[in-house]
Parts: sequence; structure tokens; C-alpha cells
Amino acid sequence: MEANSSIKPHGLWIFDTLDDVDKALVGYPLRYMPPAGQTGLIADLHSTDHLSVPKKGYLIVNHTLSEAMGPGSDVTIYSLLLDLRIKTASPWRALFNTNPYASNDGEMFITGDMKIGASGLYSEANALSLNNWHRIIFTFNANTSTAKIYMDGNLALTNASISQSRYGLYSAESNKPLLLLLGDDDGDSDAVDLKAAALYGEAPSLTIGWRSKPFLRSLIKRSLT
Repeated sequence: MEANSSIKPHGLWIFDTLDDVDKALVGYPLRYMPPAGQTGLIADLHSTDHLSVPKKGYLIVNHTLSEAMGPGSDVTIYSLLLDLRIKTASPWRALFNTNPYASNDGEMFITGDMKIGASGLYSEANALSLNNWHRIIFTFNANTSTAKIYMDGNLALTNASISQSRYGLYSAESNKPLLLLLGDDDGDSDAVDLKAAALYGEAPSLTIGWRSKPFLRSLIKRSLT
């Protein structure tokens, strides 16, 4: 992929203003699932120019990715982008879950020593820094059983033994085309600030073009450039 190319999202959410939080620039609006025993709306999470999602809360993506995007009946070629900030370290922090009911473990985590990884393989310590915004992109391609994690435009991790059964998404043709942002089954989560999120039906080899700063600006045109 060339640096000046663009990849169109199937879902795009930017949280600049309070008016933005219950809308989607592309796709369907996100829904908020508060921690057990609590109530709240996604608008309650807005703070200045981002969402502050609390521990054990998560966002529900109703996506439009087709089963044709990869082998089998699931969506098995895709990319997920998150512009996020972590303020305090915690033992485990899930970033997404492919189970629509959050009834199993999350798929990508940030650890207490600020590593980032998936399916048991993690980056070097301090890959992320506290109180700074980072752009994280997770790509999955079932044809090669490979997941890659990019951080701020640089490849942070490659895992070539990723399970399609775990990382594939239920397709838009199913009755549960859902992806959970920050969701986990047993509380391996903590607070995360989000500026933007996006979902793509491709798993490209990324170049510096995905690193444009300020990160949010490169999403406004509904494509990564």
C-alpha cells in the first residue's frame, strides 16, 4: 500500500463534540453498555473532545462487514483503528472482543507494563506511554492466520498463529454482526479515553500514511490517507 493511497472505512466514529457521540460518520451509531449494576448513555461519557469509557463499560459496534470479506462464513479480513489514551496502568485492559455477548475473553490487551498484544504474544514493555494519545491499528487476515498491531504508524507486533475461530467476526448477513470495543468477559478492563474508532474490511501492510498528525484529522475525510 502506498502512502498516498486511501482505505475507506465500513464504520467511522469521531468524538469531537457532544453532538458527534451518538452518530456515525460511516455505518451505525455506537451503543454503550455500562458496567453491571449501572445505567448511562453514551453521551454521558463525553469530555471536551473524546469519550471517557469507565472500567467494565464497553461500546457496541453494529458493523456492516460482509462474509465475503475472507474465507468461510465469518468476516476474517479486517482492521480496527482506535485513537486512545491511557491515564493509569492496570494489570489488563481489553481493547476489543469478537464475542457479541462478551461471554469470552477479549482479543487484544494492554498490560500493566504497557505492552500491547493479542493471543498471548506481546510487544516490548512501555510500547505505550501514559497520558499520551496513541493510534492503534489491529489487522487480521485469516488467509495467513496473521494479526498485526501498529502503533502510531509503526509495526509493534506480528502474530502468525492467530485463530480464525477466535478472531473472525460474525458477518452482516448473520443476526449478530457485533464487535465490542473495550469488552471482556471477566473484568479484565479499565478506563480508556477514545478520540476516534474505525473499522475496515481490509488488512493492508501499513505505511507512514496512517500516521498523520494530529491523528484525528486524517480520519475526517472518511478514509485513511
